[in-house]
Amino acid sequence: MNKQLHPHLAYDDDETADSYIRRLAQFHTGRDGPSLLADLGITQGDFSTGADGALSKLSETTGISPLRLKAGWIRRVARYRELRGDPCSIDFIRPEGAFVCPECLQEDAMEGRIWLVKGQLSWRLRPVQCCARHHSRLVEPSFLHNDGEPASVFTSLSRIAQLKAEPQVPTALELSVVARLSGRPSDAGEWLDSQTLEQGVKACEMIGATLLHGLTFSHRALSSEDWREAGAYGFGIAREGVKAVMEALSRIADMSTTTAGQAGPKAVYGRLYEWLAYTSPVPEFGPIRGLLRENILNTIVIEPDAVLLGERVESRRLHSVYSLSIKTGLHLQRLRKILVRSGLADEDSWELAAHRLVFPVEEAEQLCRDIIDSVSLHQLPEAIGCSRTQAGSLYREKVISPMIEADASLGIGMLAFSRRDLESFLDQIDRLPFLHTSNPDQVDLTKAAKMTGRSTGYIISRILSGNLKAYRVGSVAAVNGIRFVASNLDHIRSRKPPVIAGQQ
Repeated sequence: MNKQLHPHLAYDDDETADSYIRRLAQFHTGRDGPSLLADLGITQGDFSTGADGALSKLSETTGISPLRLKAGWIRRVARYRELRGDPCSIDFIRPEGAFVCPECLQEDAMEGRIWLVKGQLSWRLRPVQCCARHHSRLVEPSFLHNDGEPASVFTSLSRIAQLKAEPQVPTALELSVVARLSGRPSDAGEWLDSQTLEQGVKACEMIGATLLHGLTFSHRALSSEDWREAGAYGFGIAREGVKAVMEALSRIADMSTTTAGQAGPKAVYGRLYEWLAYTSPVPEFGPIRGLLRENILNTIVIEPDAVLLGERVESRRLHSVYSLSIKTGLHLQRLRKILVRSGLADEDSWELAAHRLVFPVEEAEQLCRDIIDSVSLHQLPEAIGCSRTQAGSLYREKVISPMIEADASLGIGMLAFSRRDLESFLDQIDRLPFLHTSNPDQVDLTKAAKMTGRSTGYIISRILSGNLKAYRVGSVAAVNGIRFVASNLDHIRSRKPPVIAGQQ
């Protein structure tokens, strides 16, 4: 077993493993970190990759638990880096000392001992551009251009003294990242906290950049400050959870001005879709990809069996006017007008291409089936078993309403009643009790209208609302099969019945 180094040098949980090795070397030998590693029998390769043997040896030598050391250890892997078990892209992790907080370093250096100067873990992460403690901007040491070694900022007290602080307030996203690294509540919400740091940050940045800079923003044209603002904007949305993110994705879709009939997700969602569809990053995208896929399926017509963001589309969710016309055989222009008149579309969307007008599959197909199987006003008497006069009364008084009102300007030449609605109406008549016996006081609907001075529509509306007792005769439900007991009609008369001589 390796002997522990004495005297003991405390480890700061907010610093990196690289920083601690450097400080140990400066404190105990006055040399650099690689030299100390060699003395301890740890190769630079094993230290960089976070090999278990390197971790255990360092723990034995320093007396610091492996878990504490591992929390600040950034492992180097061929195509990515790893922090606390989570993969990170290479450009998400900065080199040690590339950006620092001058005020933090100068506070450490006040005692004049270079081994007290620490490199903090949060400085290594690209989205952190401000010091959460001092509210100052992280700076890139200017002397790095002379020697090209970022970590050299920690080797000279005179160089640290040259650094100038720039005041800047950290964003909520930066504060959240730092809090999460320190094990404090991140205020990021359940949705972001369920992801790796980079997954959450990247989702915030891409949502924010799209909303702030448009669908076709250029990644390279945005400055680090632009990305900082974009991340903060997206964080304000994402911290509210899935519903807020879905609403933001819908706002992004609404930004599209394309009217191309075959416009797909790329044209509607821009760079956000390109990022999730055409790149293969490390780490994986996280839940934002699934949310965008759901938003696309709820916004754009995607054909069954198409592959969308890596998954096959099992069934259609939406119809365009064009696809619905093909499905049902209804003429494109007439169908489009009927959909608007029925309320499935609005007049403001008429000028958009047919593919951009979309409708829920079940509702739209049911409407089309109803149109194809509809009953005109001319056919209505036969369909429900009544006279033409009675049918007109039922329509005028909205006891039976058409699916589509006639409108010559829209090319809709006649009223269209849904056969399903008529069947539902007849079902209510069918539920009336039978009048089995021959009752001399029974009257039919025509006589009831004459006796009461009320219209057919008024009388039947009272039956359907339960305010008028009625019966039915015959084996088939029909309007002309409705019967009443005359005395039951008294309370709906529009005029008093005539007084018969000898009766009071």
